[in-house]
Amino acid sequence: MNNKASAVLTLIFELVAVVLVIGMVYSIASGFATSRTVNKINRAEDLKMWVNVLVSLPGDVVIENSKTFEDYYINLYGDKISVGIVGENKEDVIERKFILPKGYVAEGFANNVTNLCMTKKGSYINFRECSKTEVKSFSPELESGPGGVGGS
Repeated sequence: MNNKASAVLTLIFELVAVVLVIGMVYSIASGFATSRTVNKINRAEDLKMWVNVLVSLPGDVVIENSKTFEDYYINLYGDKISVGIVGENKEDVIERKFILPKGYVAEGFANNVTNLCMTKKGSYINFRECSKTEVKSFSPELESGPGGVGGS
């Protein structure tokens, strides 16, 4: 066979192989990006972090989470947060553990909610659906002093 023809065929084969590999990698990456499991893990990690934030804040606090939890349920009990999708198997539920200071209690259940409220009253932490009247809007720019830190 002609060397030029062989080189052209090899180049075409390599280009086809590269396009197929790029297509497969893109397909796998987009599958992970839209995966419900990844979304449950991210939501569980976020809520775990919010428990730590609530513990660290002084006084009683009500915070509305900006993510919607439609099609999800959240179970907060003891030192665990469980996040699952309504109607799925129990083995597909994502659990995350956290550490509460001595004397703190965390509990709550929210199912298919659009507005999730996280409250802290004394040493009691609770997750539940928000009522529209209990959450006040907060703007860090308005509440903070010069440079975004502290009061004026």
